[in-house]
Amino acid sequence: VYENVVDMPTTGDLQTKYVYQIRTEAQLRYLAQVCGTAGSSATDNVFLLMNDIELTGERTPLGDSGKNTFHSVFDGQGHTISGLSIDNSQDNYQGLFGYCRGARIRNLVVKGSVKGASQAGGLAGALDGSCTVDNCASLVDVTAAGNFAGGLVGLYSGVVLRNCYAAGTVTATGSYAGGLVGGNTSGSLQAQNCYATGAVTAGGDHAGGLVGRVYGSENSLEHCVALNPSVTTGTGTHAGRVTGEYRSSTGRNDRARADLSLTVAGGQTPVTDGALDDLNGENILPGAVQDWQTWFSDTSRWKLPAADTTLLPGNALPVLFGEQAPPLVGQACTVTFYDGSTPYGEESKWPPLAVTGGERITSPSETPAKPHFTFNGWVTEPGGSKAFEFDAPIVGNTNIYASWTGDPF
Repeated sequence: VYENVVDMPTTGDLQTKYVYQIRTEAQLRYLAQVCGTAGSSATDNVFLLMNDIELTGERTPLGDSGKNTFHSVFDGQGHTISGLSIDNSQDNYQGLFGYCRGARIRNLVVKGSVKGASQAGGLAGALDGSCTVDNCASLVDVTAAGNFAGGLVGLYSGVVLRNCYAAGTVTATGSYAGGLVGGNTSGSLQAQNCYATGAVTAGGDHAGGLVGRVYGSENSLEHCVALNPSVTTGTGTHAGRVTGEYRSSTGRNDRARADLSLTVAGGQTPVTDGALDDLNGENILPGAVQDWQTWFSDTSRWKLPAADTTLLPGNALPVLFGEQAPPLVGQACTVTFYDGSTPYGEESKWPPLAVTGGERITSPSETPAKPHFTFNGWVTEPGGSKAFEFDAPIVGNTNIYASWTGDPF
C-alpha cells in the first residue's frame, strides 16, 4: 500500500512506499543521483513517467553497481525517453538503468545510444534478483568494450521479459552479444513474445539474434523472433540466429528470418532452417507462423499492422504506444504508388520501387495530374489526409497514395 502520490523532488531524501511523478529531465537526473548513493533511498517506491522526456547531454544510469541498485517500480505509462546518450567505456552497468535488483519496469520506450565497458544495454545494463520487464522497447544502439551487450538488457540473472522488442545494433568487443539480451553467468531468463531487429556482433564468442548465451535449465525463450539482418562472432564458434548457445535449456516456439546472415569465426555459415526449440529457430515462412494478434493481444498498448498481421518478411512489425515500426534492415521491400485503389504501372512515371528495409526514398519529381482534379500530395491511405513521410526509413512493403481534390465546376 502506497501512502502518497507526490511530484519527484530534485533535492533531499526520498520516502519509502511513495508514488513519485516524473515530468522533467531534472527529476529523472536526480533519481539517478539518488540511486548512485550508498544506502539509496530509491527503494520500494513507484516512479511514474507523466510525459515524454528528451534528454540532453551525457547520462548517468539509474543504479551503478550491485551495491547501488534501482529496486522499485518504474512505469513509463506509454511514454518515451529519447536522447539517451552514454559514452563510458571505462565503467560497467551502462544503460538507462545501470543495475536493477528486484525491479519492475513497464510501459516504456527508450531511444538513443549506449557505450559501456561490460554489461551494457539500451534499457538496462544488468537485471538481477527477480526483475520483470513488460511492454518495453529499446531503440538504442549498444556497444560494450568488454562482454555482455544487449539491445534491451546486457546481463541477466533471474529476469522475466514479456512483450518487448529492441531495434538497435549491438556490439560486444569481447563476448556475449544479443539483439535483445547479452547473456548470463547464472540465474534464469523467461522471455515471452519478444523480437529484435538489429545487427549483432561479438568480437569474441557467443552472439545471437535474441540472446548471446542462454545458460541454465530454468531459462526459456517462448514466441520470440530474431529479425536481425546478421549475427557475427569474431573468434568463437558459438553463434546462432536465436542464441549463440543453449546450455542445459531449449527454446519454445521461436523463429528467425530465413535470410539472416550468420558469420562464425570469420566464415559465412549458411543456415537453411532451424527448429522451434533450437538455437537457430524455425524459418519464418507463409503458413507456418502465428498471427501477431495471438502474441500481442493487448491493443491498448500494441499497434498491429493493419493490412496483414502475419509474421512474414516485408510486413510492418507490431509496435508499442503508436511508435513507428522499426525497419527490417536488409529485407527486400516494394514501394507501390497508387491513384486511388489503382496502382501506377511499370511504364508510368511512378513505377513500383524495389528498396531495402531501412532505406529512405525521395518524393517523386513528377506530379500526377488528371482532368478536373487537383493533386494534394502523397498520403498513407486511400482517401486519407496523413502525408507520407519521405524522410522516414522504409519498414516493410509500403503503399503510397495520391490525394486529390475535385475541381469546382
